[in-house]
Amino acid sequence: MSPVTLSPQHADPKATVSAAPASGAAPATGKAKAWAAEHCAALAAALSITLTTALCVWLACSYQDDFHVYLEGAHDLFSGALYSHSTRGDLFTYPPFAALLLVPLECLRSTTAAQVQWALANEAALLGLLTVSIRAVRPDLPKRPRRLWALGLSAPALLSDPVLLAVRHGQVDILITLLVVWDLIGTRRLGTRTVPAGVATGLAAAIKLTPLIFVPYLLLTRRFKAAWRCIGTFVAAEAIAFAVSPSASKAYWTHYLFDYKRVGGSLGLQALFAPTNQSLLGALGRLNHGAVSSAVLWTAAGVLGVLGVLLAAYVHFRWSPFLGVALCATTGLLISPVTWTHHMIWVIPVVVWLGTSPARPSWGRPAAAFTTVLFWISPIWWVADEGQGPLHESGWQLIAGNSFLLWMVLLLVACAASMFRYRGTRLPGRMAARRDGQLGWPAGQHPELVEPAAGNAYDEAAATLARVSS
Repeated sequence: MSPVTLSPQHADPKATVSAAPASGAAPATGKAKAWAAEHCAALAAALSITLTTALCVWLACSYQDDFHVYLEGAHDLFSGALYSHSTRGDLFTYPPFAALLLVPLECLRSTTAAQVQWALANEAALLGLLTVSIRAVRPDLPKRPRRLWALGLSAPALLSDPVLLAVRHGQVDILITLLVVWDLIGTRRLGTRTVPAGVATGLAAAIKLTPLIFVPYLLLTRRFKAAWRCIGTFVAAEAIAFAVSPSASKAYWTHYLFDYKRVGGSLGLQALFAPTNQSLLGALGRLNHGAVSSAVLWTAAGVLGVLGVLLAAYVHFRWSPFLGVALCATTGLLISPVTWTHHMIWVIPVVVWLGTSPARPSWGRPAAAFTTVLFWISPIWWVADEGQGPLHESGWQLIAGNSFLLWMVLLLVACAASMFRYRGTRLPGRMAARRDGQLGWPAGQHPELVEPAAGNAYDEAAATLARVSS
């Protein structure tokens, strides 16, 4: 049906006059919607950070067991009782350098005031972790939207089990994760200066040993200088601690370093079988209803560690450097003798990547939603835990009690399957990148879209991983 047009002499002059401003109505409406959306986002961010701050302060007003261990450790560093003094059944288990960094806490007269300041420091570290992660995954976002996203996600992130428990117990894990992410994924900017890669990770390892898992990862990804800086920073920090307290350093590095049962406090090894320990050691203990032999444990941990780090390095070259770092951290959490749930802060960067990265796989956003819900509802707490070791779980209790560990294993397996499925053809995130063409980056030029490099020297290690996994 052809359109009907009116001649000028038959046109209604009133209709002509009233229709004139209609041409500018659409832009005006678009600006109004944009203004409303921006202010709604700002309001949501304000509400989120207000809730986060209030909850952090509220949690800091109760007894924080780990924070009190830190306070006692700062005091005992100079008394010679750093690794023998018990605080309500809990022992100091960190390297001596960690105790040295905590000494300024001794200057705070009020314990409650110290806990509040520590909780606010944890909140700041959480905001920093969100900001660095979002910037690394979506560098195309302007500064203001990036900050609004970080503020808006602060409350949902705090309500996840690892972050909530880290703040509740006064833990240091959020800061450790931030140091590593900022160092290996972020811009490493301090004002106008750029900190050399590896330094912050070495500092984090000097506080807590687990970031040392990134040394072989850096070597496999051919960042040799960063690996040596990491080792050098770690050694220098512990040398300073040795100069301050030689007796504590000698006791730790010659004896207490190898006694992981001390992490269980007064309960010893039995406490490590509780569902709150989501490491391979804890899961095998729950499945076996008791301790497994050291040979089985360390063989399984060694094989898993090698395969996990190789996979992380392979993903770094062939898919996403961000995901490679996250998979390396996940491997470290699995093979560590003790992985309390508040150690699993890495779930926050993983969810950011799965949900927003242009290199995410087709299952990325459903996986991000599932992960968020899983760590909100925390099935591990559905299993009764009276702190008395193995509870002889069976059936659904084993699934719920090991749910966080199963998530880590599933993440590694899913990424490996996606990686090898597209081996030699295209990246798993390529379809998502096409779907998100509005990002404004030229094809294949986004920092998270890493094309396979022909003839890369890493191909031999990748081939080894493929053979072992087949």
